[in-house]
Amino acid sequence: MFKRILSVYSEYKRELLAVIFLIFLTKGIELVGPFLLGKIIDSLSQKVPLTYTITLAMIGLGLAVISAYIDYVRHKIDMNKVWFPIQRKLRLQTIDRYFAFSIGQHKNIHSGLSQEIISNGQNSMQVLAKMVVQQYGPLAVQGLVSCIILVLLSPILGGITIAFMTLYGLLQWRMEKIYHPMIKERRDKQLASSKQRDELLRGVSLIKSFCKEIPMLNRYDEQYLQPSTASTTRINSYISFWDRTLSLIIELNRASVLIVGVYLIKTDAYFSIGKLVTGMYWVNQIGAVMRNICLDYQNVLTEIASVEKFFNLIDKIPAITEINNPKVLNPLHGYIRFENVHFSYPAHEDEEGAKPESSGAPREILRNINIRINAGQTIAIVGRTGSGKSTLMTLLLRGYDPTCGRVTIDGHDLRDLSLHEFYKQIAVVDQSTLMLDMSVRENVQMGTHRHLSDDEIIMLCNL
Repeated sequence: MFKRILSVYSEYKRELLAVIFLIFLTKGIELVGPFLLGKIIDSLSQKVPLTYTITLAMIGLGLAVISAYIDYVRHKIDMNKVWFPIQRKLRLQTIDRYFAFSIGQHKNIHSGLSQEIISNGQNSMQVLAKMVVQQYGPLAVQGLVSCIILVLLSPILGGITIAFMTLYGLLQWRMEKIYHPMIKERRDKQLASSKQRDELLRGVSLIKSFCKEIPMLNRYDEQYLQPSTASTTRINSYISFWDRTLSLIIELNRASVLIVGVYLIKTDAYFSIGKLVTGMYWVNQIGAVMRNICLDYQNVLTEIASVEKFFNLIDKIPAITEINNPKVLNPLHGYIRFENVHFSYPAHEDEEGAKPESSGAPREILRNINIRINAGQTIAIVGRTGSGKSTLMTLLLRGYDPTCGRVTIDGHDLRDLSLHEFYKQIAVVDQSTLMLDMSVRENVQMGTHRHLSDDEIIMLCNL
């Protein structure tokens, strides 16, 4: 999964390498700080010339200014050359992939839930890539270098810190083994709750007309909100316990290093107060690195759950595909035939493309349908609800392909035609009119591929 996420950055390798280099440069400057602080403290206690101490302080100040400027440049490159372009690219690719699904598939997709999956997934992909590339790598190197420096400063203090951090890592690994399935469960319950909320908001007129506000509200609470809240509460309790345990290990490490460091000052002539301050600074830095990595990893697991659902959605196989070199009918005359058409809807898929484990044999909606419609002929198809009227229209638009038989236009099987060119020559007026969030002109212009004049727009709006 991470390989797929990082592939999004493939077009921005140079910019990304520049960002990573500047991050490592900033972290390197940060590692000099404790060393200078220890030297300044020792210089004060050893009565060296004041100019030496001031020089060290000025060097520290200069490095802080340089670090701030480097971080500014890094942030500017990151936002303008990497983050925003990738955000645009990812959104375009997602919508393009979504457009590839057939009309029939889109009719069965819960648009509100899909929007949430897409929005969460896109944001999570960028957050994950940022964490892996710009946070985990530099933090890991910073922690490793700090450990090496601490061991060189004092093998005893370094060994104590490495032992505690090893224990910290093992406990964190154990925690995540249990935590990951819980995160996925919480994400599923949250999405189910969001889906039901959208259903209630969309059907509010129907619910009120039957005076079912209270029963539906109670159902929403009992079947969706309460399980979602219970799952979140359980996870938070689990995390809270482990966070306190891991924090205790970091505090025990600090206390142990401080106690041993004081002992070394008393017994080792070469171990000074400045070295203890420097060592404590690096110990705190190592603890902060471990803490940040582990906290980020908890966030990573949360983001992974969103990304998995996002991939499952956009990886759905389009129900309709075109043959190589499809035919283009131009002009289209409109002679329609249904020839021995049988049709059963495929097993229902949810927004992620998952099918039920056991759905039984699909029910045949259309059986041996034969219809001839001449060009220019007006017909009406009537029947009770569920008799297949809408299914006929879906097949005529090639939202699905017949299970058996074929649908032809001007004697050509729809499966042999270019769908894009076919759709350009037909119009569908649904019983419920959808207005896109655009101007009136843009909405009316959707129905034609030539530019309409203002007079034509006004005439069409008055029809």
